[in-house]
Amino acid sequence: MRRKSAIFKGMALTAVAAVMAACGGEQFKIEGNISGAKGETLYMERMTTTAAETVDSVRLGRSGRFKFKEDAPEYPDLYRLRLGNENIVVAIDSTESVRIEAAKGNMATGFSVEGSRGTEQIRELRASAVKMAAEGKDGDEETFNRLLAEHRKMATQTIMENTRGMAAYYAIHQTLNGMYFFSPYNKEQLQMWAAVATAFDVYYPEYYRAKEMKQTTLQAMRSKRIAEAGEITLTAPLQGMIDIALPDRTGERVALSSLKGKVVLVDFSAYSMEGAAAHTLFLRETYDRWHGAGLEIYQVSVDANKLLWMEQSRTTPWICVRDENAPQSQCLLTYNVTEIPTMFIMNREGDIIGRFEHDTVEQAIREAVND
Repeated sequence: MRRKSAIFKGMALTAVAAVMAACGGEQFKIEGNISGAKGETLYMERMTTTAAETVDSVRLGRSGRFKFKEDAPEYPDLYRLRLGNENIVVAIDSTESVRIEAAKGNMATGFSVEGSRGTEQIRELRASAVKMAAEGKDGDEETFNRLLAEHRKMATQTIMENTRGMAAYYAIHQTLNGMYFFSPYNKEQLQMWAAVATAFDVYYPEYYRAKEMKQTTLQAMRSKRIAEAGEITLTAPLQGMIDIALPDRTGERVALSSLKGKVVLVDFSAYSMEGAAAHTLFLRETYDRWHGAGLEIYQVSVDANKLLWMEQSRTTPWICVRDENAPQSQCLLTYNVTEIPTMFIMNREGDIIGRFEHDTVEQAIREAVND
């Protein structure tokens, strides 16, 4: 099991305002060739934080030639060219002319690009992630960890080259199997979030992407200051149970107290944290082994990205709720959670009997269900 991810890291976030407005009537252009796709439809889509919106489309001929021309965005943005299940992510700053050459079957990472440094950097980041995914499936952990370190080094260089560019924005939001390469819940990696959030706040203070990053980063910094000031306390250490009531994926609020009569593993974690995939596997194996004996899992997610949480928790058989105020949330403060994952066991009487690690929680569950 990988080490825990710290939630908090203090930094200074500059609050300087500047205005950047796109010139009226100006346009950007994306053109090129997609070979091997005669008769298929190529879509141009704008990528928001919640969806991909179709902007235009073209039916490809024998040559595979295409050209899209659109009004320049007010702020730098991400677009993608999609052919079936394949896509190319394109970074657009303003009025550039981007040329792309690609072939069906290897679009995402096998294309060449002119006129957009950000697009080339995103291609490299995606190629690195694809390589890691393959190693994670077929290779050994040492190789995977080496590739992960190399990826973070490359991504850091991308971020520091232009912190207000869309490649930097893409780098801190990029995930692999639900895990952020730069998690806002990891005290070292939060520095990358702060660097990009600061740059976007300075140059694009009214941009919704800037506001979302600023909120996530400031919440983490506030919580770090509270923790360092010693203001986090556990009202009754491991005695009784302080109730939690948060919404699940359907929006229904589920109270921890409603599970009284069952043994409950109360888990504070995030699908964006380092080691999320391994922790989720641990929870699934624990649930499968003990649910028939009366165990329930009440997972409190502190993911800042709601869509990521909804997608990753879609198939979990246990109760998974999300605290949208994390990491500055009352339940984290009340339960003295300063790092994730953190796990507690609640017995059938509704008492929290202890805080446990991965290697000790199994015995605690065994004793509680047999009590």
